[in-house]
Amino acid sequence: VKPERVTAIINDLNVTIKNKSKDFFHELFTNLRKNEPSKLLVKESNINYWKDILESKHEIIIEGIIEEISATPFNFFNFYKHFPQVLELAISVDSKFIVERLSDWLGEPFYFLDNNQKMFWELLVETLDRYNGIYIDKILYRTIALIASFEPDDRKLRILNQNNIFKKYIFEQSSWFFKTDSNSQFDNYHKLVSDESHYIECCFNYLDWDIKCIETLNSALDSLEYSMAYRSNPASSHNGKFYQRKCKRIICNNKEKILSIPNIDLSNYNRISKIINECDCSNNE
Repeated sequence: VKPERVTAIINDLNVTIKNKSKDFFHELFTNLRKNEPSKLLVKESNINYWKDILESKHEIIIEGIIEEISATPFNFFNFYKHFPQVLELAISVDSKFIVERLSDWLGEPFYFLDNNQKMFWELLVETLDRYNGIYIDKILYRTIALIASFEPDDRKLRILNQNNIFKKYIFEQSSWFFKTDSNSQFDNYHKLVSDESHYIECCFNYLDWDIKCIETLNSALDSLEYSMAYRSNPASSHNGKFYQRKCKRIICNNKEKILSIPNIDLSNYNRISKIINECDCSNNE
C-alpha cells in the first residue's frame, strides 16, 4: 500500500471508528494473522505500512493500535523489535504497563528465543531506567540464561549495576556457589559443571566489584582449602580443583577491577592476593 493511501485510510478511520479504535485493530490483527504462516505481523516487507500508522497524528489511532500491541507479549515483542518507541507509547497509554505486564513477560525466556535474545537486555535496561518497582528476582531466576547474548556498553552496565542485577544473581540466587565444603560441592556438582556456573562467571565479569565480592570469594576459597586437606576421594578432590580453576579465571579476568576497589588492602585476603600474584591473564583458560 502506498504511503499516501495509508494516510488516507488512517484519516478516514479517525473519523469513523472514534472510541472503537482498539476493537478495529484487534480485528485487523486477527485477520492479518490468518494469512500469515509465521503469525508475525511486522516484517521487513511491511515496515513502512506499520510505521505510517504508528506515526499517525491522530491520538485515537495511536491509542487503539498501542492498546492492541501491548495486550499480548507476542504482539508487543514483534513490534518492539522494529519500533522501540512502542515501549514509550505503551507507558503513555497505560502507566501500569511495566509493572502489571511487561515485568512478567521479561521473566519468560520463551519470548526471547533465537535472534530476540538481545532484545531482552535492551528492554530490561530501558525498563529499569524508567521504573524501579519491578520484581527483579523473578526476571533473573529464568532469563539470566540469556546472558550469553548480552552486549555490554557503558550505559547498559551502569543501569544494570545500579539495580544490582549481577550481584543479585550471584549472591542471592546462587549462594550455593560459595558453599565449598565437600558435602555441599557433592550436592551441587550438577550446578557447578552446568550453565548455571557459567552464568555466575559472566555476572562476575560484568558487575562493579566491591569488598563484598572479595570477602565472599576469599572466604569460599579459605573454606575450600581447609576442606581439600581432608579429601581422600578423587572425585571430591576433582570438584575442589575445578572450583579453584574457575575462581582463578574469574579473579584474573577481573584483576584490574579488583585492584581498583577503593581502600582495599588485599593483604587481608590471602587467597585472592595469591591468585592475583599468579595471574597470567593472557594465558588464563
